Amino acid sequence: MGDGRNALALANLQQAPSMGGGLEDYSSFWNGIVTSVGVANQTAQRVSESQQLRLDHLETMRQNSAGVNIDEEMVSMVQFQRGYEAAARVIRAIDEMLDSLLR
Repeated sequence: MGDGRNALALANLQQAPSMGGGLEDYSSFWNGIVTSVGVANQTAQRVSESQQLRLDHLETMRQNSAGVNIDEEMVSMVQFQRGYEAAARVIRAIDEMLDSLLR
């Protein structure tokens, strides 16, 4: 109905006394709806933030278990390098001893 009868009926309904309260009843009703929507919105935001924190924590755990720690790899590489250098010194010392014995 494009003639505005519904809007007029709604305006009249707001002004009509019902249950003894009239406008106060409708104000209370709309305040209750707005409050309910606000509480539901706040609850949804908190749930969303909580889920994001859980997701971030799980992602960190996944990266820690599957990822390579560069510092640990560097320490291992240096240890192997030192071991190789020590083995090379031992072989060089044996080679020099054999040279001096054979001369």
